[in-house]
Amino acid sequence: MDIQSFWNNCLIEISSLIPVESYKTWIEPLRVKQINNNEIILLTPKGEIHSQFLEDKFRQVISDTIARHTGIDYVVKFESDTYISDSLKNNRLKSVLNKDYNFESYIVGKNNEFAHSAAFAVAGTPGATKFNPLFIYGKSGLGKTHLLQAIGNHVLNNNPDASVVYTSSVQFVDEYIKFIELKKTDEFSLLYKNCDILLMDDIQFLSGKQGTQEVFFHIFNDLFLAKKQIVITSDKIPKELDGLEDRLVSRFQSGLTVDIQAPNFETKVAILHKKATKNQLNISEDVIEYIARNASSNIREMEGYLIKILAYSSMYNVDIDYTKAIEILSFKNDSGLKKVYVEEVVDKVAQYYKTTKEKIIKGSREKENVIPRQMAMYLSKKMTNSTLKNIGKIFMKDHSTVIHGCQTIEKLIEKDQTISNDVFNITKSIIDQ
Repeated sequence: MDIQSFWNNCLIEISSLIPVESYKTWIEPLRVKQINNNEIILLTPKGEIHSQFLEDKFRQVISDTIARHTGIDYVVKFESDTYISDSLKNNRLKSVLNKDYNFESYIVGKNNEFAHSAAFAVAGTPGATKFNPLFIYGKSGLGKTHLLQAIGNHVLNNNPDASVVYTSSVQFVDEYIKFIELKKTDEFSLLYKNCDILLMDDIQFLSGKQGTQEVFFHIFNDLFLAKKQIVITSDKIPKELDGLEDRLVSRFQSGLTVDIQAPNFETKVAILHKKATKNQLNISEDVIEYIARNASSNIREMEGYLIKILAYSSMYNVDIDYTKAIEILSFKNDSGLKKVYVEEVVDKVAQYYKTTKEKIIKGSREKENVIPRQMAMYLSKKMTNSTLKNIGKIFMKDHSTVIHGCQTIEKLIEKDQTISNDVFNITKSIIDQ
């Protein structure tokens, strides 16, 4: 097992299951210490209190995710990685760059081409362009962290002796607190002031932390005056960052500010193809397009859907076709997606089977209307947010009849290719309308 790839995949899925700030604060800093026959030990760099909090609040979601990716019910344990200033001096931060985050694996589209060009220019000649600082902003999950770490990886590939410091504002605050406890705040500042390039992720989380902002302001100034490259990411443009000192905002605006927008359909398809190839997942174009049309623009979420398909395919040793993807992914529960209503489903089913909505809803006794009615119930359950009880009301049946109809279609899908094709075609007609 490639432990780093395995853990990266777990992180991607967990990031889609919990709030982003909780993920950044508690989960992202975790590292795998060891895996033995029935146990996985995860290291947290935040002390025993944090270790206990992880045990109480996040152990279940982590262990469930690991089980889905391995098929093994590991016992998850947390240990505190009690690093102090010496380990930081040995450039601990350099090692946290994800090697998969490089320019070669970054999909460029109209939504991010300017940001990509600026990042690539900075990586080629850090500190020597007018893009200092480079400030990249955009909503969560659009690829800011990938681009930020791609800069660091590019610099280190061309100059392995370069001092590249990558951190998030959450880690920056936590580490500063540790150095306060050690009474070595001067050493903390020197760690950052001596680097060649500083990559700071999610600067918005410095909001309201006045003492830490003071330290970062002086670090920023010293690096800037020494013509060292600074790259910062945020979820907002600098002037919209509440809780940050005006002098910091002014510094951020002094260089180049670029944004990353949500990818369009074609870019999402390209991203999914790239991710599928990387994970050696044989997936049809229909499934790729199904995910691209229905998933939000959050790249981590899209990758999480692919990982879910990969896990299912591996565990049950089956290929994932369009029908199975619908069953596995259940996009109906995701916020921000197109809403589908039972009435729309009934209308499309009636058109497909060349019958009428009235015959489907009122339960015509004609044999040729049984399958259309059960198909409408099945797709209503899969594609809408209606409860079984509400679906039953529309079809003038109780919820047990709806359950029976859904189960009938599910069984037919497994053994009747015609029914499987019907599900595919009707679902596509609903999604594409």
